[in-house]
Amino acid sequence: MKTWKCTVCGYIHTGDEPPEVCPVCKADKSKFVLISENGSQQAGNQKSGNPGQSGKGPAASHDSSMLTNILLKLHIHPISTHFPNGILPMVVLFYALTIVLHWDSFEIPGFYSLVFVLLTMPVVLVTGFLEWRKRYNGAKTSIFLMKLFCAGIAALSLLILVLWRVFNPGLAAPGSSAAWPFLLLLLILLGSVGIAGHLGGKLIFDSRKGS
Repeated sequence: MKTWKCTVCGYIHTGDEPPEVCPVCKADKSKFVLISENGSQQAGNQKSGNPGQSGKGPAASHDSSMLTNILLKLHIHPISTHFPNGILPMVVLFYALTIVLHWDSFEIPGFYSLVFVLLTMPVVLVTGFLEWRKRYNGAKTSIFLMKLFCAGIAALSLLILVLWRVFNPGLAAPGSSAAWPFLLLLLILLGSVGIAGHLGGKLIFDSRKGS
C-alpha cells in the first residue's frame, strides 16, 4: 500500500491512489504527494514565490517571511483564539441574565468583556490569515472559505455590538426594544466563533489521524 500526504493540511492517506477529496481540508487529489518509505516526498505541486513582485525587494520579503514563521512557530493564532472562545460564552450568559432575569449587575462586566474580545480580535484575524497563507498555501477549499466567512461575521457583529452598547447604554434595561435583538446578535457572534473554532480543530487534529 502507498502512503500519500495532502500538501495543504498534512493529512496522511494509505492506499493505491490518493482520495478524490481530502477528508479534512477538502482539497482535490492533485494536492496529494506520494511519500517514500524513508518519509520523503516523491512528487508535489510546490510553487515558488517571486520576491520581486509588487515592488518589494528580497530583503522585505525575507523579513516578512521570518515574522510569519515566528508567529507560526509560537502558535500565536491558536493561543489568541482562546480569548474569544473562552470569554464570549460568559458574555452571552451575563447578558442573558441581564435581559431575561433583569439582573443588572451582570451588564457592566458583560460589556467590558465584550470590549476586551474586540481588542484581541485583530490579533486573531491577522495571525489566522498568515497561518492560512503560509501553512495551508492559501487554499480556497470549502473549509477555509467557511472559516474566512465566520471570521468576517464574527468581526463585524462584534464591532456592531460594542458600538451599539456605547451609543445606547440602556439597551439591556427592562422594556428596551433593543434588548432581544442585541442578545440575538450576541448568539450569532458566539455561533460564528464556535464554527470557526470547530473547523480549526478539525484541520489540526483530523489531519493527524490518517487513514
